[in-house]
Amino acid sequence: MNITLLRESLLKPLQLAASVSDKRGLRPILSHVLLDVAAQQLSIIGTDLELEMVGTIPLTSQAEEIGRVTLPARKLVEICRSLPDLSSITLVTDKDRITLQCAKSRFVLATLPAEDFPAVGEIKPSVEFTLSQRVLRLLIESSHFAMAQQDVRYYLNGLFLQVSKDKLIAVATDGHRMSVSETSLATETSPMSIIIPRKAVIEILRLLVNEDIPVTLLADDNHLCIKTADFSFTTKLVEGRFPDYQRIIPVGGHKIVVAVRDALKQAITRAAILSNEKFRGVRLLLTPGLLRVCANNMEQEEAEEEITVQYEGETFEVVFNASYLLDILSVLNEGEVKIVLRDENSGALISGNMELIQTQFVVMPLQI
Repeated sequence: MNITLLRESLLKPLQLAASVSDKRGLRPILSHVLLDVAAQQLSIIGTDLELEMVGTIPLTSQAEEIGRVTLPARKLVEICRSLPDLSSITLVTDKDRITLQCAKSRFVLATLPAEDFPAVGEIKPSVEFTLSQRVLRLLIESSHFAMAQQDVRYYLNGLFLQVSKDKLIAVATDGHRMSVSETSLATETSPMSIIIPRKAVIEILRLLVNEDIPVTLLADDNHLCIKTADFSFTTKLVEGRFPDYQRIIPVGGHKIVVAVRDALKQAITRAAILSNEKFRGVRLLLTPGLLRVCANNMEQEEAEEEITVQYEGETFEVVFNASYLLDILSVLNEGEVKIVLRDENSGALISGNMELIQTQFVVMPLQI
């Protein structure tokens, strides 16, 4: 391998690939990235066996030598970061070493056999569709906070993604709350139901930009691949059956509250300061036209906030985890929030303004 390229063109795809490389040192090869030169393109690949990231760089010189080599990810990133802006970098392999030359700087790095570098697996997609990165990012942002963390019900430790005709639906739940977000696809595609692991969801959010740039999703029974012009990201999927989320959405609620999102968020934020540190419970007391948000703790301290709301039902009281409510209010746009309640033991159905997607949330009450 003998290639020359600008520092800036190398650094971004290198950082993408290095972000998923294994940092625990379980297998030395997993702490490396693979550089693969073929067909006038440099591919930089990183993996931890669960995730795989491929960043690509077009090569303009016709004299580039094809080849594959692995390099320690962290060291290569730190070297490239330290070099001057707009500098030119040359990489030349020599047996089990590679020399990185930049002006008067020279680094010699040890390599590992490229043939030992693992691949996550080849995808034979049964589903493929394209949408904008902005929409996919919004869909995931409005749902992912409700994923479980290290739950024994492993299928809850991820994001459920479902294609139904021309709809893409994202669902997450930890058993205490649930988010359901939906957007339309340009064309109908084959039905699909998969569970993306939590680690991959966080990585996807980091990769997607809030712009109308296309992103393609490909999936089979075991993998999901997300492709853009700059990278290809592949993750293994969580095996298991996700709960029937439609049965969890409460129906028959007749107590309807409409509040200004910012006023409600501020009231809950302030009241929660004096809530029980373990349960984080806030009490919502409804009377016609008025909502009181109350909290207290073991030290007998109390907080009470009042806001004007649209509510015409009977006096009603229910307790929710403040953090769950604030998570929801944080992803909704400014404007009005609608809360539908049935009784003090049933989940609340919450909806509000969202750009480009439709979303609703379910929060179960606390029993105190």
